[in-house]
Amino acid sequence: MISSKRKTIALAAALVVAGMLPGGPGVAGADDGDGLAAQVRLLTAKVARLESAVAKIAPPPPPATVPGPAGGAGAPAPGPAGGMGGMMSMMSGMAGPAGGPLAAATPVPLPGFPGLPGVYHFGAADFFLSSATLSAEQAGRLEQLRQRAATEQASAAQAVEEAERQIYTLTAADQPDATAIEATVRRVERIRGDQRLAFIRLVGEAARVLTDDQRRSLAATMTPAEHAAHHQSKP
Repeated sequence: MISSKRKTIALAAALVVAGMLPGGPGVAGADDGDGLAAQVRLLTAKVARLESAVAKIAPPPPPATVPGPAGGAGAPAPGPAGGMGGMMSMMSGMAGPAGGPLAAATPVPLPGFPGLPGVYHFGAADFFLSSATLSAEQAGRLEQLRQRAATEQASAAQAVEEAERQIYTLTAADQPDATAIEATVRRVERIRGDQRLAFIRLVGEAARVLTDDQRRSLAATMTPAEHAAHHQSKP
């Protein structure tokens, strides 16, 4: 629309100069320098009036929009000057609740036993199977937990051994790959850490198999040497 109007204005200006529209100087007066200058000024004024009239007639085009979900109306597309502001506005919709980041997962709480510190240390050696007051059902459940812990420890040890062999191969190269070595070393430590955390949770689950009286009795009957031995058995 605007391009065609400007073409019309340019044509009108050419016709005025050629004397084909009212107010044009005509060909005969083209040699008169002063007259030509006056006509140029008159032509400039007329073109300005034409442009003003066109601007009033032709409304500005509507702003481009970004399509909304399911074909609905979208938001105005960010312009060159407001591009970053528009992008930040759209990104704000991706934030978590109350505009904050998505909450990280929190660890599952471990069983606690108020007034009986060290319970996890007591069970780290044999999963409380040395207690003389266990019922058959309790002993069976504790044995299951102990075997599960042993199986997980063996699996973790095998994974660590395999990773250690990879590290040996990587460090034997004439040009060691630092990225691969670092990733493998960190994997070894992650396997060890995950296995230890799993063991601690199994000890806590074993402690819950006991009754409150059994846990108190176990803590009260342990000698100082036994306390020291159990504390040396890290969960």
